[in-house]
Amino acid sequence: MAEEGKGSGSQTEKPLFRVRPTKQARRESEDLFASEREELWVISQLKMLRHWPLDTRQQEALGSDLDFSKVHHRKETFYELRLDDEHLHQKNLRVFFWVHDESRTIWIMHGYWKKTQRLDDAVKTRVARRIKNLKGSIQDGSIR
Repeated sequence: MAEEGKGSGSQTEKPLFRVRPTKQARRESEDLFASEREELWVISQLKMLRHWPLDTRQQEALGSDLDFSKVHHRKETFYELRLDDEHLHQKNLRVFFWVHDESRTIWIMHGYWKKTQRLDDAVKTRVARRIKNLKGSIQDGSIR
């Protein structure tokens, strides 16, 4: 059996990332989903981020097609994951995440339903501010 957090392949394979929501993201998600089934499907999609960074070959091996892009805003870099599937009661669920390479953790920062493809500056600013606050908490040791 493979050790927790590590792949079952060669010894040089890197351990998997942890995927964790911030407190704000967890609170916001309470009202985000129409059903438990929908929430579980989204969680299963987010768990695929453990294999970060995902290239096309890795996604095919995992049986997923995650649509994400890098966002730069106010000196912060994060990712926008776009989910649009028949499992969702609405189209265009957006989930923003930040990758902390040192701790091999992917932090889920924010999620919301978006009716258009355009990403608002207010949302980018909110996510960038949350990342800045999270970095401070990681640096002072209050979050590990």
